[in-house]
Amino acid sequence: MNVRLPILASLCALLFFTTACVKNSRFNASSRIHASGWAINDTIHFEDSLGAETPSQLHATLSLRNNTTYPYQNLWLYIKKELPQSDQIQTDSIMCTLSDPLGNWTGKGWGSLFETSIQLPDIQWKPTDSVRFFRISIVHGMKDSILPGIEDIHLRLHTD
Repeated sequence: MNVRLPILASLCALLFFTTACVKNSRFNASSRIHASGWAINDTIHFEDSLGAETPSQLHATLSLRNNTTYPYQNLWLYIKKELPQSDQIQTDSIMCTLSDPLGNWTGKGWGSLFETSIQLPDIQWKPTDSVRFFRISIVHGMKDSILPGIEDIHLRLHTD
């Protein structure tokens, strides 16, 4: 029996499922946090220009992955959303619950890695904007100068 055939079939199935999950996505990007931790003065930036064919309103989902060295139940994030062509700047503070009061992680995952998704306010451009530029900046709002346990942050802009 050819050993490569099951491996090839598994890779094709994995490719199908990963692309099927993001078919309505207009933007997908991740930012990895340094292994030593997330410094209090480190800002994560996501920015891009989307064409005029992009709907004037998109949903925004932020996903973050933490490991079991994260020392708190919650994570405060300060998120600044800029749409320069519309002269819009919006700042939100969001509390993400990562574990219950007993210390059980609430995100999806197993072992030492868990993922939590948060719906952000929709992004809305003027219908007349020919290019839909955006910049989203994120900093943590915890008191630690170096915050351990956050692995990465992912932003997805989508229509569904």
